[in-house]
Amino acid sequence: MTFKALIADFGGVLTNPLGRVVRDFCEREGVGDHGLAVLSSNRDQQDSFAALERGDISQVQWECVMAEKLGVPAPRLLSRVLASLAPAEPMLKVVQDAREAGYVTACLTNSVGFDPFNPYAPWELEKRFDVVVASGIERVRKPDVEIYRRTLERLGVTGPDCVFVDDTERNLVPARELGMTTVLLNSADQAAEEIAALLV
Repeated sequence: MTFKALIADFGGVLTNPLGRVVRDFCEREGVGDHGLAVLSSNRDQQDSFAALERGDISQVQWECVMAEKLGVPAPRLLSRVLASLAPAEPMLKVVQDAREAGYVTACLTNSVGFDPFNPYAPWELEKRFDVVVASGIERVRKPDVEIYRRTLERLGVTGPDCVFVDDTERNLVPARELGMTTVLLNSADQAAEEIAALLV
């Protein structure tokens, strides 16, 4: 099958695993299992994150809500949570290789705001990708199919033209419904290898 485009998630795909990043924060701040529960599985937290990702609340508003639940200071909370975020070099390379080979590329991310903390700045996404689609700007988040449609439109391709990689299974479902070939990232090396095999 011949593809024209590669679409990649940001957190956990172009970065190290987010679960490890959250555990690092909990260890540094001394909030242990309570912090993991609040940041990983608490329904209120999930609703707060969804609101942040849609741009319905600001980073500062999210920090105030989550700081109270965690029992930690609110200032710069998001930057502290994401302090150990680091590049996933195999995935960054496969994106670069795809683009150099003539594929159009997009980063499709459930974003967490850009101000006062911009977690995306070190990655220079606008330079690495032809298109960047961020949920906070779009006011819609994965797995809502609308954000996938917007990504395809801006790339100028159809679903069957695309390979889409994400580290969350539920985010792959709408992509498959649109005809995309999907890759579930379990590790950066595994996903990069699968993508490279598809984009031959």
